[in-house]
Amino acid sequence: MSKIIITIGIGIGLMGCKPENLPKPVLQDVNLGLKQKIVETYAIMGFTMYSDAVTKAKDLKNAIDAFVQTPSQSGLENCKIAWQNARVPYAHTEPFRFYGGPIDAANTGRETFINAWPLDESYMDYVSLNSVSGIINDAIAYPSITASALSDLNQLNGETNLCTGYHAIEFMLWGQDLDLTGPGARPFTDFVDGGTAQNQGRRRSFLVAVSQLLIDDLQSVADQWDKSKPNNYRASFTNPTQLKVSLANILIGLGKYNKGEMSGQRIYTAYFNNSEEDEHDCFSDYTMTDIRNWQSGLKGIYYGTYTQINGSMLKGYSLSDFLKKESPETDVKISSKFAATDAVLATITTTFDQAIKPANPDFLKISDLIKNLRQQADSYADMPLKLDVLNEFNGLNTEE
Repeated sequence: MSKIIITIGIGIGLMGCKPENLPKPVLQDVNLGLKQKIVETYAIMGFTMYSDAVTKAKDLKNAIDAFVQTPSQSGLENCKIAWQNARVPYAHTEPFRFYGGPIDAANTGRETFINAWPLDESYMDYVSLNSVSGIINDAIAYPSITASALSDLNQLNGETNLCTGYHAIEFMLWGQDLDLTGPGARPFTDFVDGGTAQNQGRRRSFLVAVSQLLIDDLQSVADQWDKSKPNNYRASFTNPTQLKVSLANILIGLGKYNKGEMSGQRIYTAYFNNSEEDEHDCFSDYTMTDIRNWQSGLKGIYYGTYTQINGSMLKGYSLSDFLKKESPETDVKISSKFAATDAVLATITTTFDQAIKPANPDFLKISDLIKNLRQQADSYADMPLKLDVLNEFNGLNTEE
């Protein structure tokens, strides 16, 4: 089997580095063609990113376990920091979606358990107008609060009936965001016996269970990209007989996430509605950081780069490497669009929930961001032809 080795160097942030300054990739098997090397690199990046997400989810679980043992304000703040840290590697994986890969395969994908959004808070816990709503406050209907039970209940009677994943944990840590200028402010005493709200023990159990389920679900995705495991998704994805389909899928994920999901559902919808409720990280007000990491993830797929959680740089063969040889003008065009988007992002200084308010100085910058992200996605349009996968690309689900 072909073997690819990725160089590890001093970690540098993707948002601030220039592609020409990245370490050169080292490839042991010189018999692989460049296109196959791109696919191999992509698979390695997938495994590395999802593995990093598992590691950070475990850190989050450790913080939650410590907090529920002895709830305190400082313990709750530690959990919030751990949640924010856990978001970083997962945000970089987002372009791995939309082609039926391990994260969102029709029957086995775990995306709806990991990062589905938006959610109906009242399905999980109390809300401002109903102090006894949700799974936590209904021991008769929901006697068992375990990872397995929550998995079964997730989206049981509708898409917004969510009780698993990053955003369920976010809600449990921050609570509803009722502050017009800041994030949610759930009191730590919601988790203290005899404290605020009711069913504090069930709330602790919920938080522990949902954090364990996040680890399990992320691990199941990482396993599908693990080279050491036989007959998994990676094995078929990197099979040379599937080369054109795999390249087309890489482009599908890149384009559909960039345009339809990121610039559309996650940014434009909230901007157009001027609605904090449509914000992706609406409880924590962490959305702008997510946006920057989504952009970093898009660039990482194109340039074959990823800064790991240990600070080291993974660098492999990339779409950019191919285009530099076959169509330099296309690479220049795409790179210029990445730079333009980065420039707009650098000017936005307020949180997303504030930036989407018409009176905020960053309001028009969000409009510019949406425009630049769409132009960035449009710049990918020549890649299927240049990579000679146009037929495969058009045969896949490319409506976005």
